[in-house]
Amino acid sequence: MKLAGLPASYEVGVLANVVRHLRSQLEGAFGIHITEAVFTASHLVALYQDDLQDMATYLGLRYVTPRREFHPFVWESASAYAGHGRGLCKSWYNDTECSQEDVQTLPEIALLSVHYSRTALTVALSMIQGASSIWEPEYRHAENFSLGREALARYPREEDYWRDARRHLLIILEEYTGFTKPHLVILTGDADDGEFTAHLEDALLGHMGRVPEILSNQSTVVAAMGAAEFMRRGPAWWSR
Repeated sequence: MKLAGLPASYEVGVLANVVRHLRSQLEGAFGIHITEAVFTASHLVALYQDDLQDMATYLGLRYVTPRREFHPFVWESASAYAGHGRGLCKSWYNDTECSQEDVQTLPEIALLSVHYSRTALTVALSMIQGASSIWEPEYRHAENFSLGREALARYPREEDYWRDARRHLLIILEEYTGFTKPHLVILTGDADDGEFTAHLEDALLGHMGRVPEILSNQSTVVAAMGAAEFMRRGPAWWSR
């Protein structure tokens, strides 16, 4: 299919249509021509690095892996962390100095990433130091596509929806009680109007007895901001 100029699969074609539309909007708004990009995504069933690379190839884009990033797939948790200016060394142009900064000045923390949109509620509990060195294995994240904001209208009672949402927010913390409790929470997605954050705080307070720092500003675009910061700092040497 690729030899015939077609997307590698139906799924790649769907991804390509979304990214093509986004690229067109950006190029029109800023008068630029986009030829390469850092791609970031949350954990989705059957979404693989190969799909993103095939999509980039189909659209004529260079798939860029960020400098000092050893895994070509950049999780949304890491890009949102960078988008808030966290986990970024000052000497980014020198890998040796940057590594020393990571060890000496950047704290390793437990990060709870929460994505809340019209159609989804996802959570991931990561260990992260530098933004390019996140540890977020399969069992540390959970996705639910029946608890997005639009699901609220399908519940007979609003309190039942928020009960289920709070349960999902705590699903990893309650299943793995030995995990380090989050030091920081980052909220992404397009559906938070303040009410969701209040329920998030209430759930964390009930489970932990405290509410860690929550970063919720610019939740719709903060992951993209982080990807742009990765792009500005250049690609990994083997991604050139």
